[in-house]
Amino acid sequence: MSTAQHAGRILDAWTRADTTAFETEVEGALSACHAGSSPLSALELEQRELLESVAERFRARHELPPNDAGLALLRHLKTRAAAA
Repeated sequence: MSTAQHAGRILDAWTRADTTAFETEVEGALSACHAGSSPLSALELEQRELLESVAERFRARHELPPNDAGLALLRHLKTRAAAA
């Protein structure tokens, strides 16, 4: 799954206020970020690092995030990665 898809799935779970799905999607994104894969381009690596950073912050809160910079970054990542 791409970083854009992970970002979209996290945003979707947050929009639905589905805590269980949100936590599942955050963990799934982190697992994907930590998984070894074929060599990544600089852009793909940057997108993965951004996704990992936001997901780690959300996981540390143990709650649905407020409408903050992390959500804006996920929206941006979803749009940028999908266009790439």
